[in-house]
Amino acid sequence: MCFIKRFVFLCYLCFALNSTASAHSIFLFREGVNINIAPTITYQRLYSKPNNSSFISNNIFASCFFFLSYDFFLKKNYYFNTGLCYRFHRIHLQSEKVAVDDNYFLQYIQVPFSLKAYILKHQNNIFFLQIGPAVAINTYFNYNKPSPFVNKIVPFELSGSVCLGAERMLNNNSALYIALQYQMGFTNILFSTKEKSIPKLYLKNNFASLFIGLKF
Repeated sequence: MCFIKRFVFLCYLCFALNSTASAHSIFLFREGVNINIAPTITYQRLYSKPNNSSFISNNIFASCFFFLSYDFFLKKNYYFNTGLCYRFHRIHLQSEKVAVDDNYFLQYIQVPFSLKAYILKHQNNIFFLQIGPAVAINTYFNYNKPSPFVNKIVPFELSGSVCLGAERMLNNNSALYIALQYQMGFTNILFSTKEKSIPKLYLKNNFASLFIGLKF
């Protein structure tokens, strides 16, 4: 719960700063479709309750997001953004105590719900801040051994993201889009294991992404 509280506080702080910065300016920009690809670094937080298990994780991996979304105008500098995101990555569990060294391969369809605020304009560049939650549905789960330690994972995942980026106008109908995003997982994705005698394991995904794309 502490991660959720920190995320909510960060949302409040960012938009309080944005309200001050944009109080005297209005950036007129139209609704539009965003198409993005995002090279991503995945970081996984692994722990147990009680926190006395022997498990570790090689928890930093490269992955990728593919994102299609739409900006809906709300008022002044604010837009509501939602769409579909396809992402794939893997997780790793290791323990010498119970002889585990497993890799798991996952794919998700993610639906974000975010508030997008344009905060600064410089020539043809418009800078924005974007914050909101996302729900992901697991569509693929596989492993590298015939008898994996983890039997299955939770089919749904809840997370939240903070994104800072810029749109550069190419013409009246399109813009180049680039942004940095940090996404924090709120929920445990591990559902059950074949060893009932060990403490319950918790694994939550974090992502750092560079989004590159176009807006039409």
